[in-house]
Amino acid sequence: MTDEIIEMARPGGGREPIEGDKRPKEKFLIKTTDEFNRCVDHIYDLLKSGYTLYREGIYSSSNLFSIVAIEEIVKVYNAIFSKDVDSYAGKGMGKRIFGPDYYLWMDDRLTDAVEEEDLKEIFDLYNSGALKDLKNDSLYCERRSDAILLPADHIDDKFARNMLLFAIQAYEDNLAGFSLYAIEISKKTDKLFEEIL
Repeated sequence: MTDEIIEMARPGGGREPIEGDKRPKEKFLIKTTDEFNRCVDHIYDLLKSGYTLYREGIYSSSNLFSIVAIEEIVKVYNAIFSKDVDSYAGKGMGKRIFGPDYYLWMDDRLTDAVEEEDLKEIFDLYNSGALKDLKNDSLYCERRSDAILLPADHIDDKFARNMLLFAIQAYEDNLAGFSLYAIEISKKTDKLFEEIL
């Protein structure tokens, strides 16, 4: 393989030069409103995908998209306020997306829609870092106690619903007010929230 820059087509028709597989990963920073709005589009796509899968009864995949949306919300929120979002990696926390050092603010709408004990379970998963394991359980089949477990064995409709509502509310309460575009997208996420109820 050579070190030449190869022009590769990206989904959606965009083109980006790719330098083999040795491109260094850069620190995740948001420098412009346009970059922020692109992240908002990405998060909305994740939420909409989770919603669509939930409506189709594919609960484990819906749950996966909800968790990834939450991860991206936390990443974008931190990027808005930090010049060095990835500094956690230097402290051995690079793989830990969730934990007590990350905060999400939540509105009463969520507490009205999700039972207190179920919401506590989600926050416990969020604060302990266990959502990463749940994300993997939502994606991969595995063998435990001499039996095959599929993602559908871990996630039921109620849990998928609650995670999706949690993810939508995380967007609403943490990113929706940072640009006019994000406010417009929040009208769409509000509609998703109401349709799930």
